[in-house]
Amino acid sequence: GATSAGRAAVAAAARAFVERAARLDTQSLKTANETERHETAAAARTLRRLVFSLLPLVDHSLVPEVQSAAEKAVLSCDGDVVGGGEKKAYAARRGGTEPGTEPPRLAAYADLVRSVMAIGDVARKGAATQWALRLRARM
Repeated sequence: GATSAGRAAVAAAARAFVERAARLDTQSLKTANETERHETAAAARTLRRLVFSLLPLVDHSLVPEVQSAAEKAVLSCDGDVVGGGEKKAYAARRGGTEPGTEPPRLAAYADLVRSVMAIGDVARKGAATQWALRLRARM
C-alpha cells in the first residue's frame, strides 16, 4: 500500500468485491430456489464482510478508498433477507427480529460496525466511528 500502484491494487480489489456482491444480490432476488437464493445471498454478505475487514488492516493512505468501497457495499445492499420466510414471520409476530432476519442493508451495516470496532488505532477508530455514524444517518 506504500506505492500508488499498491494503493490502486487494493482499491480495485475492494471495488471488485463490492461489484460482485451487488451482482450476487441481484442474482439471489431472481432465483426461485430458496436454498440457492440463501446461498447466493450468503456469498454476497461474505464478500461485503471481506471489504469491511480491510478497514482495520489498510495503511492510513488507503482508508478513503476502502471507506468508499464499504459505503457502496452497504448502500447497494438489496439482497434477500438471509434466513427468510418462517423466521421472519415468527419474529414479526413477536414484535422483534430473529438473528439472520434483519433487512440486508442493516445486516451489512452491523458487519461494517464490527470491523470499525476492530480498529486498534484510537485516532483511526474515532474517525471511523464518526464516518460509520454519518453513513447510518444516510441509510
